[in-house]
Amino acid sequence: KSGKGGVGGKGGKGGGEGEAAADDAHAREALGAKQRRLRLSPLGMDRYGTRYWRLPAPPAPSAATQPPPCASAVYAESAAGGWGRVQCVDGLEKALRASDVRADKQLAAALRREMRGGAGAGGGGAGGGA
Repeated sequence: KSGKGGVGGKGGKGGGEGEAAADDAHAREALGAKQRRLRLSPLGMDRYGTRYWRLPAPPAPSAATQPPPCASAVYAESAAGGWGRVQCVDGLEKALRASDVRADKQLAAALRREMRGGAGAGGGGAGGGA
C-alpha cells in the first residue's frame, strides 16, 4: 500500500497536523472569548451626545506592568468624533448621578452596573438621549 502522505506530505496526518489543529481550535476559542468581552454598543450617552464605551485596556509599555487580560477602561466618544479615556470613572458616575437629566442618570446606572457588577459585555447600553 502506498500512502499519500507521510510526515510533511500534502494529504498525510503525520507531523504537526494534530498540533496545528489543536492550535487552531485554541485560537478560535480565545477569539470567541475576546469577542464576548467586547461591547458592540455604547454603555450610554450623556446629555451632550457623548457616547461612553467599555473597551479592553491598552497594553502597558512594560511587560512587568501588563494589565490582566480582563482589564478594561471606559472611553468617551464626543459627538464630533474625538476619543478620550475616562481617567476617573467614579467621579464621572458621581457627577452624572447629581444631574437631573434622564440620559445622565441612565448612563450613571449603566456605568455602575458595568464597572461593579461586571454585566454581560454583549448587552445593550443605557441608551437615552437628551
